[in-house]
Amino acid sequence: MLIYAFEKPVFVVDAYARRIFYRLGYDMPAAYDAFRLQVESQLPNDVQMYNEFHALLDEHAKSICRKKPLCSKCPLIDVCAQRY
Repeated sequence: MLIYAFEKPVFVVDAYARRIFYRLGYDMPAAYDAFRLQVESQLPNDVQMYNEFHALLDEHAKSICRKKPLCSKCPLIDVCAQRY
């Protein structure tokens, strides 16, 4: 991972990020690099911000936006396109 090993501002596309973006209603590309570039085009070029964003996405996906989501506890419920 370039962001961690070389401190390059690169968005990490993982299953958690895909799940959250999908549930929020974003039509994201299936290809890793296309997804990454689309997100990066909307973010500042800041390594610390990318680290924090990735950590927050992972934590949200693990604790609330799980495979079987806990929508009643979700702070994003008002903007979520996939309410369960």
